Amino acid sequence: MAAIRPIEIVRPGHGSGPFNHVISDEAIQDRLKPFVYLDHFDAETSGRWGFPYHPHSGVATFTYTQTADLEHEDTGGNGGTVPQGSVQWMAAGGGLWHQEYYHPKQGRVAGLQLWLMLPPELENGPVAYQHAVSDELPVIGTTRILAGTFEGTSSPISTPLPFNYFDITLAGGDSWCFEPPAEHTVVWAYAYDSAVVANGQEIAARQLIVFGEQGRLEFRAAGDCRFVVGTAPPFVHSLVRARGSIHTSKAALEKGRERIAEIGEELRRAGKL
Repeated sequence: MAAIRPIEIVRPGHGSGPFNHVISDEAIQDRLKPFVYLDHFDAETSGRWGFPYHPHSGVATFTYTQTADLEHEDTGGNGGTVPQGSVQWMAAGGGLWHQEYYHPKQGRVAGLQLWLMLPPELENGPVAYQHAVSDELPVIGTTRILAGTFEGTSSPISTPLPFNYFDITLAGGDSWCFEPPAEHTVVWAYAYDSAVVANGQEIAARQLIVFGEQGRLEFRAAGDCRFVVGTAPPFVHSLVRARGSIHTSKAALEKGRERIAEIGEELRRAGKL
């Protein structure tokens, strides 16, 4: 059995109101590439809640909507409603604009949005989109497989990046163990619901946990809790960012921003901005 993987960083997110920006600053982004953003949102509302048209390029977003239906439309021709409990993968590639609005269930909008870098051959490529509804996401014991593979079972979401993303639900006294693939040296967790004991260390709710490069994970629940875990091989390319865009070079970023500007003008002429 592999040794326990050491915990290297424990830190809260930042933000105000309904947002906890868990992964957002450049230092932690560089440490966790290809994972470059994680937002946890939780808002009490009785009406539609969300964001009008805004642009992205060079990045893929992975949205997990937990307590609301997600209404989506983008300039790549994708649209529709992603039901509560579902996941959505949207690779912005060379540039797109999209709008997303949540329709709450029982007066609450909660979920997680993860951003991942795209490799150079895809960061200025075509838009890619897919989603999987709740019933399509495999559940193995206490583990819901949002992306990747757990105990030989894989998510229906097919991505060009090799990564795992799990949602784990534990009752008080339960435990969860996992040994990431040897090449997955980027490993993190986020206890979004309540405190959890990770590798023998008690971690408060809404804290990011960053692990070392080798070893297994062991979680234990003092009380009922939920947390997500992400693992991936290291992303060797540089990180160059601007608002809404993440690329691997300044040239790729400039190309993406130019395409975003072109699409923006098209939306303005159509009266959508």
